[in-house]
Amino acid sequence: MTRLAPCPLSPAMDRDPAATPDPLADLPDHHGFAQRLSLALATGADTVAVLNVRIDGFRSIEILLGRDGADGFLHGLAARLAQVIGTRGMLARGSGASFLIRLDQSAKGTADLLAQDIRAALRHPIATCAGSAHATASIGIARAAPGRGDDRPVAETLIRQAAIAAVAARTAGGNRRVRHTPAMDAHLTRQSTIVQALRQGLGNGEFTLAFQPKFALPNDSDPDTEDAFRLIGTEALLRWCSPELGRVGPAEFIPIAEKTGMIGDIDDYVMRAFARQLGRWHAAGHTVPASINLSPHSFEDEAMASRLLGLLERERVAATAVTVEITETALLAMSRHTIANFERLKAAGVEISVDDFGTGYSSLGYLRNSTVSEIKIDRSLVLPLPCALSDQATPDVAGSEAILRAILTLGRALGLRVVAEGVETREQMTWLRREGCRTIQGFLAGRAVAPELFERLHLSHRPGSQPSQVA
Repeated sequence: MTRLAPCPLSPAMDRDPAATPDPLADLPDHHGFAQRLSLALATGADTVAVLNVRIDGFRSIEILLGRDGADGFLHGLAARLAQVIGTRGMLARGSGASFLIRLDQSAKGTADLLAQDIRAALRHPIATCAGSAHATASIGIARAAPGRGDDRPVAETLIRQAAIAAVAARTAGGNRRVRHTPAMDAHLTRQSTIVQALRQGLGNGEFTLAFQPKFALPNDSDPDTEDAFRLIGTEALLRWCSPELGRVGPAEFIPIAEKTGMIGDIDDYVMRAFARQLGRWHAAGHTVPASINLSPHSFEDEAMASRLLGLLERERVAATAVTVEITETALLAMSRHTIANFERLKAAGVEISVDDFGTGYSSLGYLRNSTVSEIKIDRSLVLPLPCALSDQATPDVAGSEAILRAILTLGRALGLRVVAEGVETREQMTWLRREGCRTIQGFLAGRAVAPELFERLHLSHRPGSQPSQVA
């Protein structure tokens, strides 16, 4: 690689013999930065701030420029950051594509203003021997105010807090600055605890499936059964009760499982438990159709469809009795493996349902494809409907009504079954029925319950039983 000129160090960044310079950026490394920060804190300096500057999407820069070009980019970025900081503070190299800044806030400008200056400086490309590239940064800010005595953070704690805030900035979309708060520490601790508990839970049998009924609404021509429902299926929902954490909802632990790579093991458990339960019901004569939710990550495994079909065959469950649900937003990132899995499942008789419909930007072209059989309206669109029958409709209600009508019309035009989720009131049910929706899920008709209770409530009296009644 062609060596670029060393970045100019500001007067505040003079060499410390104890600080090992980073060979790439010609800057102090983490250890040297922490030493200098400790000294500033120990000598009672005015309010000190630490900034963690993390480059967003650095992997794409490596792909664009190559390894040597990416190194040159970091070297050029270090020079630009040093120029922006000037005499306001100290610059050091952090881990990966990140930099650390110590700012003495008694100097001209504040941490927020410095962060704005850095973002402004990144609007211009950085030239390297392999070409030029643009970048944005997620900037985390942590402060140590004077007069806190023993409560004042030590250097490593302050550096860690800035890093946590930078991660929060990246999680929020990147290209922004975020100040550290104590709540971020609690959130990170909670996530770390869940990661460890997930590993134990998978081995200790802490996960279970609950089943929520799916009901068909009566036709308008049958007024005598206005409050009756006909069971047409069920959805398997994953539940986790940890001895340490108590009940943890899927909305919290599924994203963590996806990020840590444990989602594949969880989906394998769900498929096995789902097939076994349906096998028991089918053996007892309860051939209720059932749906299963699987992570988009699992569809990237080219053997996923064959594995699920094999489990169903072993438990003597007809593939035509099963529906696989995938979220609407997952359709945007469909790979060839995902499409192949869908086609394999569809060919065997498994139906495909698009969950949380109406919250993303689904491809209408893909909905037109015969692979999809069902769309499920997200509960957030159904929620405003309790007020829909009043004389004073709010803008939220009017907007939800318009979207719901459009989805129902789309479903009819494409020949898709449309299911409304989160139905909790009679007013919601009445509105949906009047607009032509024929299938619902929600607390009004039935909550998700353990398999044994689901069988007693919904399966034991089939066929020939009376329809379930609204409570």
